[in-house]
Amino acid sequence: MPKNKRNRNHSSHQHHHRHSVEYDLDDPIAQIRLSIESSKWETATLLRELGSHLRDRFSQSKELCDIDEAVEVHRQSLIIFQDHPHHNSRPSFLSHYGFVLHDRFHHTHKVDDINNAISQHQTALDLSYGTSNEFDILINLAKSLRCRFDAVRDKADLDRGISHMHRAMTLRPQDGTALNILAGCLERRVEAVYQEDDNAQLNMDVKEFVEVQERNLKEASSTKSEPGELQNEIGTSFFELFHKTLIGQLLNKAISIFCEARTIPGLSPRYELNILSNLSACFMARYRQKELRQPSDLENAAELSHRCHQYPGSIPSKVRVFIVTTRCNVLQTQYDESGEISKLNEAIALSHQYLGSPEGAVIPEDDRVSLLLVLGMALRDRFLESGRTNTKDLDDSVKFLQEARNIAPTDAVRMRATHALVGTLILHHHAQGLPGNPATLRTVIQLQEEVVNATLPTDFNRPTVLSILGMAWEELYLVTRTLKDLDEGIKYSRDAIKLSASPNQKTTYLSNIVYSLHRRYIHNHHLEDLDEAIAKCQEAISYIEEPHPDLCIIQSSLGRVLTDKFTRTKNRECLQAATDAFRTAALNNTASITQRFFAAQRWAAVADEHNHETAMEAYTSAVQFLPRMAVLGLDLTARQQMLTAGTDGLAREAAKCAINSGLFDRAIEFLEQGRAVFWSQALQLRTPLDELMDSPAPGPALAEKLQKISKTLEQRSRNVAKREAGQFSHEDQFVTEKHAAELRNLDDQWQACVEEVRLLPRFEKFLLPRSYSDLQVVSSHGPVVILNIAGGSADALILRAPSEKIVHVPLPKFTPQAIQTFGGFWGIVRGSADYTHRSRGVATSSGPDSVLGRGLGVLWRTVVKPVIRALDLKKSELPDRIWWCPTGQFVSLPIHAAGIYSGPGQECLADYAVSSYIPTLATLLPVASEPAPQVPNLKMLAVIQPETNLKGWGTLESTRDELKNIQQVVPSDSLASYGLEGAPATVDTILRQIPTANIVHFACHGKQDATDPLESALVLEDGLLKVPQIMELSLTAGSLVFLSACQTATGDKGLPDELMHLAATMLFAGFTGAVGTMWSIRDEDGPIVADSFYRHLFSQSPSSGSPQHTNPQTAEAARALHAAVAKLRQQGRPFMSWVPFIHLGY
Repeated sequence: MPKNKRNRNHSSHQHHHRHSVEYDLDDPIAQIRLSIESSKWETATLLRELGSHLRDRFSQSKELCDIDEAVEVHRQSLIIFQDHPHHNSRPSFLSHYGFVLHDRFHHTHKVDDINNAISQHQTALDLSYGTSNEFDILINLAKSLRCRFDAVRDKADLDRGISHMHRAMTLRPQDGTALNILAGCLERRVEAVYQEDDNAQLNMDVKEFVEVQERNLKEASSTKSEPGELQNEIGTSFFELFHKTLIGQLLNKAISIFCEARTIPGLSPRYELNILSNLSACFMARYRQKELRQPSDLENAAELSHRCHQYPGSIPSKVRVFIVTTRCNVLQTQYDESGEISKLNEAIALSHQYLGSPEGAVIPEDDRVSLLLVLGMALRDRFLESGRTNTKDLDDSVKFLQEARNIAPTDAVRMRATHALVGTLILHHHAQGLPGNPATLRTVIQLQEEVVNATLPTDFNRPTVLSILGMAWEELYLVTRTLKDLDEGIKYSRDAIKLSASPNQKTTYLSNIVYSLHRRYIHNHHLEDLDEAIAKCQEAISYIEEPHPDLCIIQSSLGRVLTDKFTRTKNRECLQAATDAFRTAALNNTASITQRFFAAQRWAAVADEHNHETAMEAYTSAVQFLPRMAVLGLDLTARQQMLTAGTDGLAREAAKCAINSGLFDRAIEFLEQGRAVFWSQALQLRTPLDELMDSPAPGPALAEKLQKISKTLEQRSRNVAKREAGQFSHEDQFVTEKHAAELRNLDDQWQACVEEVRLLPRFEKFLLPRSYSDLQVVSSHGPVVILNIAGGSADALILRAPSEKIVHVPLPKFTPQAIQTFGGFWGIVRGSADYTHRSRGVATSSGPDSVLGRGLGVLWRTVVKPVIRALDLKKSELPDRIWWCPTGQFVSLPIHAAGIYSGPGQECLADYAVSSYIPTLATLLPVASEPAPQVPNLKMLAVIQPETNLKGWGTLESTRDELKNIQQVVPSDSLASYGLEGAPATVDTILRQIPTANIVHFACHGKQDATDPLESALVLEDGLLKVPQIMELSLTAGSLVFLSACQTATGDKGLPDELMHLAATMLFAGFTGAVGTMWSIRDEDGPIVADSFYRHLFSQSPSSGSPQHTNPQTAEAARALHAAVAKLRQQGRPFMSWVPFIHLGY
């Protein structure tokens, strides 16, 4: 009972002895008063118990009404004490009231609740000083103060909390709870003091934090239920505090604790996995700090992250997502350090695999954000790795980073996601090209400014945040060309460099400002900008230890700015330094192939332009990279995309350089190695291995192994689903990534097997680029003319015969002005206007002959006639064969039809030679030293498609006449016809029939896809017969294919040297020769050309005495087409009718 009640009762008792009558009256009153007093305390106790039960129910239900009622009940219980403020039970009631207020704060985040909770605990403490309850109340108050600090960031709360815990530790020095709370308060104060930049206080707090946690490890381990639990918690606290402060002592302490924890006897699998995964993350974090890293950190992180990822048994989702995120971060860092693209691919695949799993679909938002950020950044890096060609990766990166930002559970996480997204949006905008959208960029700048404003001045991420903002301003400058925008970007880049303490970070920021300074020099031509850019490059290089992939980019930048300084000052030392920088970048084996290629390409251009002695070395280096960029480990689409990464024209420029140096054989080698890379790579998988099979052991075994790998690699490279960015789920994209990984693995196996073959005697050059001595035999059946155009000048290189020297014919009159003559012509053949006649493809204009006639005349005078003179060819009724190997713009020009067709002095190439085209010299190698191919057992396949079920394609009535003409020449028992009633020309049927035939004839619509040449196709009954499907064919009997359809030999405008068209595909599939069309043909011309063509072809047969000849001479296909076209000309047909027909191959 309270002391004042005892006194009052005692006084009453004395008063009762003096006044016996009053005693009798007072006694019931006193009893009643005692009963009332007793019921008040019982009520208070009941209210407290009710509040406690309501609090317990709230912890399960999370219903706000429960905690609100609990607060009210506890408040009412304390009203009972208002007349008894010093009652010995009041501290307990105050504490319970503080508990529920604290709980409600966590639910509502209303600061008034936590303020009130602290007030209750403080009052309880004031009433309990020196009592047995003081320790517990100190704990409660410190917890609430720590909680309020987390909400309002007032360091005074931590100061009070730490002071209270110091008092608690004097009361119970061995208590683990007090140690934990003190450690938590110290941890927060270290972070707060770090941001205030108070080094003296920081050092004291870090020291005490370490001491407290060490005591915790020694004295409180017995309070944990499982071995390793405490070590994992304390190690994690050190690790998390390191992330907030970058204090190396904390990270080293975390690693030490986790390493010791691994050896604890009886360590449970659960905590073993936690400890290993945390240790992996710690090693990764230390490796990223150059001043802290140990040589084995990255290796240790990789080994542990892999071990955790492969850990057997069930793993809690919270642990699993941490393991996956850590593993991806390790892989990303391995890629950053080595340039090994397989690491990046594995990180992307792993992210998709987990996010697409049932567990990954329901992980908490903060964990999902972390993994989405990892995935988005990895996709962004892979886009850059692709030479900025794989835009789907960039689109997906934007998508995933936007998702991360949208679902971020806190402002801090949202800012982190925004920061990552902004950098990617800048790249995305840049990839779309100029003129760009300034409004979009200003929105991006606004987003990043929000991140800057949310980042404290002392935050170690602030330099990165400022650098990205600088990049955004620079991107805006590229659109607006307003110098103040660029100046703004440079200002932020300077701030980033100034604030950066990490050499790794500083290298990145220095590299960024070099681009900005260089652009400003180009804008205002102030030499000081160029000098500063050079100095920044050199400073960045000084921070990087060789070898490192980042050196490639920085050395390339240095080469560019030094080149501009040479151009400005004419100082040859600057030129020498520039070529040295480019050379160093190109030879950096740790960098990606694309980065090295671009460095070598720029090196070659600079050295060639300024007549530097390293020009040939530079071109050799650059051309050698082309096959490595389009490796067989990529699917067909990816290979084609890689070849669009600024590669076109390199081989021609290299050849021009060699020609200017009089190295004609080297020029031919450049052109052969650097053109038609797509087909050359694919053909390597079909290389005949007879010689290897007949060689001594282990040759036969290697031949079988290589054949098996090649077959699998070729099949799987075509088995890729086309998609748009973001179209597939994570699960689908994981399947795609897994397929790509299998392709890369097969490519590695194939490369290794090829290297084994090269170790054998006589196979040292197996599948290496051919030298001129290997190629010169192609002129065995007639002269081969290579037409090269580069840098505004053109040349012809003529291989007259294998034993003769190369003849060089300069073509000075084929100037840019001459090329402009074909401007209108190219518009015609690309179907830019309507064509009144029925055509087997896209439409062309109604009056093209005048344009085309002028172009053919210019082509004759400037290109073909000089070649005719050099070969000393004469007009003839039976002219000799000639093969044209055009490059660049020549690929789209009808060289075979060049001539003067009106006025006096009419003459044309057809008077002097029978023309064929070849994509590369290697096309003729199989027949170069062999007799003309024969067709001993004729099987011909004729496919027509007068009508199709596909929308958008007109009727081709003349294809029926075309088939009738063929049937009049070819014996019925040797001819299989499709496209007729009862024999539909379906895609699957035709694909099965093609390998059975010697000669195949298509009369149908054709389509050349300008945006994706691999989608080019022949239009059949039920669908499109596309390039990849034709590539699947591997023909042994195929001699000749006639593609009487539109655009079957129309090259890719973006990649003319790759010859991505249907006719070239047929040569790849195994046909020796092909007839194709350079543009649309008229439906009614098809039957005429086919009739004349096959009559000539079969008339050359040895059995020509019979009415129908069964053994046609396919080697005469070029002459047969020559005759058929001549017939059209004799009938007065316009140029557009007969010019498009060409022969390719032998």
